Amino acid sequence: MDENEYNIEEISQTEGSFQLEFSGNLNINNASKIHSYLESKCIEPNELVLSFDNIESIDLSIIQLITALLLKRKSTEKQTVTKFNTDSPNSELLLKSGMMDLIERLQKK
Repeated sequence: MDENEYNIEEISQTEGSFQLEFSGNLNINNASKIHSYLESKCIEPNELVLSFDNIESIDLSIIQLITALLLKRKSTEKQTVTKFNTDSPNSELLLKSGMMDLIERLQKK
């Protein structure tokens, strides 16, 4: 997959619940498009699941988008769950920077 290619698949959507699966390369080159997508699809559902298990790469710009989304949803008391493959080399940035801990704290009610 090209370094700027990514995909967001809508896995399931029921009333009040929404699940997305991300794949490909999530980086600053496509951060604006991903941000627009998240703003249009991910604010309203009461329950949101974001799966990043199948990504090829992720950078800080996307981690910041995820964190901002979690903060926004937490302020409105909506539940958000993120899934990362912690065995993946991509998780190293999240773990070493402390962002995984922050993301986990923001998911708790």
